[in-house]
Amino acid sequence: MNLEPASHATDGQAPLSADAPAIQGAGAAAPRLKNIQKKFVIFASPQTSSGRLVDMLDQHPSIRCLGEVFNPKGTVLEQFGLRTRKVIVQAGQAPVAFLDRFVAQVDEKSEGKSVFGFKMMLHHDPRMIDHFIDDPQWLVVVLERRDLLSQWTETALAKKSGRWESGGIRGKRLAGKDKDDADDFGDDDDEDDFLDDEDGAGGPPSPQRKVVFDPWRYEQFGFRQTARYESIYHRLAKRSFFKLLSEDMDASYPALLEFLGVEPAPLREPPPPQKATSMRECIDNFDVFARYAKKNSLTVR
Repeated sequence: MNLEPASHATDGQAPLSADAPAIQGAGAAAPRLKNIQKKFVIFASPQTSSGRLVDMLDQHPSIRCLGEVFNPKGTVLEQFGLRTRKVIVQAGQAPVAFLDRFVAQVDEKSEGKSVFGFKMMLHHDPRMIDHFIDDPQWLVVVLERRDLLSQWTETALAKKSGRWESGGIRGKRLAGKDKDDADDFGDDDDEDDFLDDEDGAGGPPSPQRKVVFDPWRYEQFGFRQTARYESIYHRLAKRSFFKLLSEDMDASYPALLEFLGVEPAPLREPPPPQKATSMRECIDNFDVFARYAKKNSLTVR
């Protein structure tokens, strides 16, 4: 399936499709939109309930919210018939031009939906992170999780079980080299670093599956997460943005709608409440974790 340009576009560019030649630049004017009036991006990291947030926002009568447009293994490209090698190459060579064409296609099917947004993981294409920060036409929402320990544990469990949701491999167990098809979550090449899942396991972890708590790995994870978010906040200091903590998602939802410029609206299908992870059920060497937690004043659940 081709990614067709909007019928009203006048920029003279060729369609971005599976058979079109790669676009080398992104300097041409973006196609004009007839339905979408505002655009936003959600900066997030795995296991921050970002999939839950996307579902909540997409239920609003004025908002069309998608998952990871720039995840080549994700369900968004598959949904639009664009998970082909040629399209993915084009997106990598000229990501801004690719996004403009993608938004134009969404616009064609967005009657009544005047606000469009999607999710961007902080370890994805840095060129697009820069683009969204620098372009005032894109509103920015930053989703962060306060409980780094639970985030680390749940990401490790999702990797161990192979149950990744929304990233294109929901409910499937990855075997062999296919594990590496999901995005590398860490900054180093260690095979035990975490994969990108777009929001983790597709349900509660099996009681038989536990992870081994490694203080060094947990601390390295925390350092990376803190550095990524601090960098984003520093670069957003000169413009408005909405900071959202996953633990406060439900309470902050009305304020988020106000930030996006839409009227309050009840959820048609309220998502299930967020549940705290029981460390005793998730961590194999719980005694090691308990000693570490006590030493570092961490909450033990």
